[in-house]
Amino acid sequence: MIIDASVAFKWLVHEDDSDLALALLRRDDLLAPNLVSSEVGNALWKKARREQFDPTISHADVLATLPSYLALVDEHAFIGRALEIAYALDHAIYDCVYLAAAEHFGLPLVTADDRFLRKLELTEFRSMARTLREAVA
Repeated sequence: MIIDASVAFKWLVHEDDSDLALALLRRDDLLAPNLVSSEVGNALWKKARREQFDPTISHADVLATLPSYLALVDEHAFIGRALEIAYALDHAIYDCVYLAAAEHFGLPLVTADDRFLRKLELTEFRSMARTLREAVA
């Protein structure tokens, strides 16, 4: 399974459906483009900036453990395809990198990003995407 940053973030910060995200850690077949670390770090920064948690608590050490939960793959192998998908969907390339990785490896993409899932709903890509609930079922 390809895991995106919206799922990996739930491993580090308790929020809705974190229990479902944590259940995925029982699997040994989780992959993500190495972009995931930067995206999760950015989400941590945003939460701290919005004062949704204490920024003095160091999440850096926890963030550094992401590679122990999943295999990281270099997104450059499919960045061109990600850009094609971004143009087709009129959506940010960051999310499309995960989708291109799923397509490249022939694996489902697990995401907790409802906006992205809605964007995929009426496209050929929806069959590649799974919600957290679908992934743990």
